[in-house]
Amino acid sequence: QADRVIATAKKTGKILTVYQNHRYDSDFRTLQHLVQSSAFGQITECEVHYDFDFPTWISGWTSPSYTPGSGMMFGLGSHTIDQALELFGLPSGVTGFYRSLRGVESKTDDSFTVILQYRDEKKNLLVTIKTSVVATMQLPLKFLVRGYVGSFVKFGDDKQESQIAAGLTTASPVFGVESETSYGLLTTKEKVCEEQSLDGGCGKWVGKFPSLRGSYEDFYVDLVKAIRRERELVVKVQQSRDGIRIIELARESAEKGCTVLFE
Repeated sequence: QADRVIATAKKTGKILTVYQNHRYDSDFRTLQHLVQSSAFGQITECEVHYDFDFPTWISGWTSPSYTPGSGMMFGLGSHTIDQALELFGLPSGVTGFYRSLRGVESKTDDSFTVILQYRDEKKNLLVTIKTSVVATMQLPLKFLVRGYVGSFVKFGDDKQESQIAAGLTTASPVFGVESETSYGLLTTKEKVCEEQSLDGGCGKWVGKFPSLRGSYEDFYVDLVKAIRRERELVVKVQQSRDGIRIIELARESAEKGCTVLFE
């Protein structure tokens, strides 16, 4: 279906995109900035999480069978897989696990793990993408990144959805802004930001890295600029098509019990 839509857009000369709003999350923008500035050196491991502690809305997921497009991997996973692709590009191999933890025997997943493997200069990189509905934590884990010269741990969710639900508009100066208590912990061998201080125990620079402002509104700003030919389209539909393929391969991997090649 994605291929047909993409082909139609090319044939008609239309701009086609996907609402990947979580690229505009505060925490993802912050992580992307740190990756692009080489704060971690060569990255060896990245975990991307989007967890809920038994959300009430999964109580209606009672079907024992699976329909393509259903489940958490196609839901929340379409966003977290997109974040991984935006950071690291296409993988060489995909390993998937899916589970039903909501008390119903079902092929429709509410929790999943997808592991992406890479080749060549990224051969030592493992990217793990997870969603679980069992998350009894004060704040859910969001990102964990390890590299040769630095690491980053981030808890908590982006605030924009809750701010919108509370009636806050994007014009507010606090919209998309995280509190200092929500900043991620950055640990590096060399000082990266003013908030870091040298920890005498581990001999590393440790501190809370200020989160960049999140802005779902920027998705539309970027789209308008692309329509006006003022800049290249930011969220390219091919990346979301690749995300769908990864989900399909992850389910194939889970059924076969092995890693499958990304082709």
